[in-house]
Amino acid sequence: MTGDSQDSGIIPRSLDVIFNNITHLQADKYIFKPDKMNGFEIQSDRDASKDRHRELQTYLKSARSQKTPKKKDDIDEFKNIPEYIQLEDVDEDNSYAVFVSYIEIYKNTVYDLLDSNIDDAGRSRNLKAKIVREDSAHNMYVHGVVEVEVKSSKEACEVLYSGMRRKRVAVTLLNSGSSRGHAVFTIHLVQAPPLDRYGEFPIQDKQIIHVSQLCLVDLAGSERSNRTKNCGQRLMESGNINNSLMTLKSCLEILRENQLQGTKKLVPYRDSKLTYLPKNYFEGKSQIHALICVNPTADDFDETIHVMKLADVTKEVQVTQQMDSAKHNLNLPVGRRKYNQHSISPVLGKDFCCM
Repeated sequence: MTGDSQDSGIIPRSLDVIFNNITHLQADKYIFKPDKMNGFEIQSDRDASKDRHRELQTYLKSARSQKTPKKKDDIDEFKNIPEYIQLEDVDEDNSYAVFVSYIEIYKNTVYDLLDSNIDDAGRSRNLKAKIVREDSAHNMYVHGVVEVEVKSSKEACEVLYSGMRRKRVAVTLLNSGSSRGHAVFTIHLVQAPPLDRYGEFPIQDKQIIHVSQLCLVDLAGSERSNRTKNCGQRLMESGNINNSLMTLKSCLEILRENQLQGTKKLVPYRDSKLTYLPKNYFEGKSQIHALICVNPTADDFDETIHVMKLADVTKEVQVTQQMDSAKHNLNLPVGRRKYNQHSISPVLGKDFCCM
């Protein structure tokens, strides 16, 4: 997901592509602001200026209280080679803003990796689980999650790295840094036309806001206890990881069966937080794209076959929801209303990407 200095991963490349195309079109910071209900609102320039001043004062206070120089982050290990892809049809009449959030699904419970109550060692005095809710447009979101506005790819990667240092990892017989849960890095691209008198600031109207979402999901690998020799807490973590992956597999297999046989079996996406978050995909309202990672060593042959079988099912799944477009548009956020038919493919794309 992150890559290294010789080959940047999916997340840094995605961020580079976004900022390559909108850097000169970005609105001033805090013009767009999360409304805490999976949406965004537009502030006046005066209110945005107050927030920028408040942020500057907080930064200066933190810098004065810092006793030792800040060490250079290891972020450069996966952010040395930029991605220069340029996109077509970018609306240069709009103002843009990028927000990122980072969560972890640990033992089927959602935690915010950007929570200020968590230190870089993953310790917390008051760590609280987050609730997965449904907004007014029937989209799933994590309530109360920290959303950080970033103005460059480097700044976004710094946020990503700060969250990575808080992820739960452990040593097993097969992996010295085994993830103990699934991680989801979410990018929101917010845009609105600058319709004020001078063409500089978007007008304060939520109806003109267009929001696009890309969720990059780093799936923890399935574990067999006879190979990892896990016990106690580690064994419980493995069980939760395997259960969520089995739920994902079951959802995909039922989708495929419904597609081939014309049945209407209920997809059990509510059985796991991992599948509940992308609920809209299973209902035919968004897209998922999967990148499958396999280990070529002979010792991992059984696991490789299992993953390849899942990939074979995944690439054949198509989800279609036929309905009246006018009625359907009422339940979709602006910017997604033209999509009534979506599919799943093994390459990176829009909405959800699982690895």
